[in-house]
Amino acid sequence: MYLTRVLLDARSKETAKGILRPNHFHANLEDCFPGERKRRLWRIDSYGGELYLLVVSQDKTSLDSFTKRFSPNEGSSVYQSKDYKPFLQSLRNDMVCRFRLVANPVHSVAEEGDYGKRGKVKAHVTPQHQKAWLLKRQERMGVIIDEESLEITSDRKLRFKNRNQMISLLQVGFEGLLTVKDEQKLKEALINGVGRGKAFGCGLLTVMTVRDNEL
Repeated sequence: MYLTRVLLDARSKETAKGILRPNHFHANLEDCFPGERKRRLWRIDSYGGELYLLVVSQDKTSLDSFTKRFSPNEGSSVYQSKDYKPFLQSLRNDMVCRFRLVANPVHSVAEEGDYGKRGKVKAHVTPQHQKAWLLKRQERMGVIIDEESLEITSDRKLRFKNRNQMISLLQVGFEGLLTVKDEQKLKEALINGVGRGKAFGCGLLTVMTVRDNEL
């Protein structure tokens, strides 16, 4: 497993297009990986006034074609890849971590008369319901989230066309503290993502261990 961070050109029209139409980022990212197409987790992050694309993938590859379109300068200097396995293997139960997640919090709503059928998928639009959506997933993520620290850092509603189909997508950013309770489940969440919309920049969870004096 590899974790890659790509510096984006925030002033570029191509980058702006990718932010508004995440399938544009997805298509160009997948083109960098030869062979069978696999769904790779990615999200847009902001650090120190810069804009980055973060990617989790099973294999390492050159992203030169991606950086040519979306980064300030071409070449490997604008992206960094590192082996993710050592960090994943270092996770232990009862560790306290800071986490960051961009997710698509949705719920299923059954319409009148549609007994036994799967309801229509709708987005959670209030902070209260968005937080509740994440907290319900604590057990399957193998963590306990500190509710007092849980913050919503972004809330973006997107509508774009993908393969002749209109897609409505809500991207919600979460940050806070968590305690690891099942290290294997957490590893699976870090590798496979959380929730829906993974092709469109949702689902990528990252954690960073913290020391007692940092709490």
